[in-house]
Amino acid sequence: MSYYKRLKNDLAGAAAAGLITSEQAGKVYDMALEKRPVSAWKASYLIAAFSGLFIAIGLTLIVAHNWDKLGVMIKIGGFLLLLAAAGMTALGFQEKPAVAVPAEVLWFFLPAAGIGLYAQIFQLSGDPVRPLLVWAALELPVALLAPRRLTAWLTAVLLFVCLFTGTLGGGAIMSLSGGNPLAIAAAPVPAPPWWRWALALAVLGAGAGTALYRRCHGTMRVLGAALAWVLLLLVYETPLHAGSPALMMLAVSSAAALWIAWTPPEERLESRLPHLAWLLTVYAMTFFWHFNPGLSRWTVRPAGAVLIWVMFAAALLSAIFRPLAPELDGRWRAAFRTALIAPMPAAFLLFGATTSGAKTIAILANLLIAAAGAGLIWNGAQENNEKRINTGVFFIALIALTRFLDLFGSMLRSGLGFIGTGLLFAALAWFLNKGRKAIIQAAGGHKWSA
Repeated sequence: MSYYKRLKNDLAGAAAAGLITSEQAGKVYDMALEKRPVSAWKASYLIAAFSGLFIAIGLTLIVAHNWDKLGVMIKIGGFLLLLAAAGMTALGFQEKPAVAVPAEVLWFFLPAAGIGLYAQIFQLSGDPVRPLLVWAALELPVALLAPRRLTAWLTAVLLFVCLFTGTLGGGAIMSLSGGNPLAIAAAPVPAPPWWRWALALAVLGAGAGTALYRRCHGTMRVLGAALAWVLLLLVYETPLHAGSPALMMLAVSSAAALWIAWTPPEERLESRLPHLAWLLTVYAMTFFWHFNPGLSRWTVRPAGAVLIWVMFAAALLSAIFRPLAPELDGRWRAAFRTALIAPMPAAFLLFGATTSGAKTIAILANLLIAAAGAGLIWNGAQENNEKRINTGVFFIALIALTRFLDLFGSMLRSGLGFIGTGLLFAALAWFLNKGRKAIIQAAGGHKWSA
């Protein structure tokens, strides 16, 4: 059940209990919906959006079939008339989504067709990212001013596509990379001009600003995309390249902590993506048991190392001082902060690339996930939260299954081995499910005291 469905049910329950009136419950729910990054779409709206997209594709195919029969002025004039008609329809039928949504989608995609038309007429070629930037620049005023937020949603996505493809691809106007991900002992790439960095940051700011100003994408998505871009700059052969396993582990764990710490609580309750990123980060650390120091000949650019240490400091301060998890009491909130911080200093054990340090990290990561699972089960039992109990059981089951395959994977070399492993998994699933149900039943009967 989503956050807004739970909110609606809770408000209805409060109104039924006489704590608030039905009118007040409705107003609170409507206010919460208005603050959503994107208001809930009806199925008809989605169909209407596809309608606009297919109309744009169909018009393109018709024009392409009769292309040679049309003169230059007819091509350009016809395109401008179609663009104006789509814009006027989108603005003039705001109260009729079945008309306005297809027109707005058509209005959004037509500038891209216009850029291709102009390039074809005048035989232009070159950087493929430039048309995307021009397209985004043409759409930006509409995204900021249009009554509906659909264009803003699409424009924000387009700007982030420009950011990723432009900065990480080779030879583009925004390129910051030599195009070689996971470079090992590579020669330094020439430093890109300062204006490429400025342009990349401007595109990032425009995409994030549009998304947050129009509330078409939440803080969680925008921050997650920005952090993913930074991590890719550290991985690709850029002036920020920092391929050291220890530094990259520190960067990824810091990014996960920053994502959780700066995502608003209501967005974290609705979507668990930041928590999933933390889990995947720590889970990946459990495989350091197999770490081979001989594979650690990675280049590290000074700028990348400085950026990672800045990220670590920011993540550590955020995890300590940010108001996290208001739904938890003081003790559980402290445990939450500890779990958030723990993966970051564990990266220090990898400096020097020793086998013993890597194995220690793996052991700590296994213990951390198991402890997090036990904490979720305990807290879920206290708060009568079945979803939290199930999540804790999943954490423990994930570690148990992974380590079983790690230790006894050699059994999977014969039919009997697979059968035996399957029976063991079935037994484990039965015991875990039985324990989960017992905890949920006990939690439903009464609140446990800590």
